[in-house]
Amino acid sequence: MTHETAGFDLSAANVRAIDTSKLKKINIAEASNETFQHFVEIQQKFLELRFSSGADTSQHPGYNSYATVTLNGKVVARLDNNGFVKTSNDLGSRLHGELPGDVNGKTGPVLAEARAEKIAELLGGKVERSASALSQSQYEGLAKPQSNIDYAAMKADPAYEQLQKTKQARSAFLAQQMAQSEQPTPEESTAEKSTASDAVQDFLDYMSKSPEERYFEAFLKEKGLTPEQFANLPSEEKEKIMEAFEQRMEQQAMISAAESMTAAAATKAAAIATTQTATASSRREQDERTR
Repeated sequence: MTHETAGFDLSAANVRAIDTSKLKKINIAEASNETFQHFVEIQQKFLELRFSSGADTSQHPGYNSYATVTLNGKVVARLDNNGFVKTSNDLGSRLHGELPGDVNGKTGPVLAEARAEKIAELLGGKVERSASALSQSQYEGLAKPQSNIDYAAMKADPAYEQLQKTKQARSAFLAQQMAQSEQPTPEESTAEKSTASDAVQDFLDYMSKSPEERYFEAFLKEKGLTPEQFANLPSEEKEKIMEAFEQRMEQQAMISAAESMTAAAATKAAAIATTQTATASSRREQDERTR
């Protein structure tokens, strides 16, 4: 049995190396804010993916059976509540490109139903719904499986250390820019000079914190608390807040992972389109020379 999957075929013969000799090197710490933030987000997602373990789906209702498709009394396809299909390799090849990827933008039971009906239609089989089948509303009310990130191992990775150094270099660069833009004029009072210096120091103090510390402070702010107020809370209240924060981090990790995979798929598709275009152009040139 095999999961029905879809992917891209990329011919090595059409792949061309990128000429890096003409690429301009930049110091990422001094890049534009948009470029720097994009770089940091990509690096952070890459690290989280490397140190994340798959969620345990063995007891998750979304992965229970939705239906089977039978042909002459034999089960030829199984579908779960997510809409994932399991078939033999041979049948999987026949179904490739035939099954819908969503139903009005939705996955889950509505997709499982549509796929089961399509398989039955193509094979002349019969759909038998399982006792564990969910309705769409039940499915959409389920909590999503959460993967776990080993933050201790991630922070011990040299790539994480390098990312922190890059952030520190960025902080120093921005602080220097702020200091240069806030050069005092002869008319400025001593108090104004002190305020400008304090602003730079506050910025450096903030940027010297780890991403988790900054995220936790933002989380506390949502709840109307400062780090000092949190420190003075009873242990029970602290534990509740920390549990909520950990859940938020897990959810964010799942979202980041999904976005990263989507971005990777889009990049691969773009590469394929580029190679296909180049191949078509090359063929046209060859045809013209032949003529």
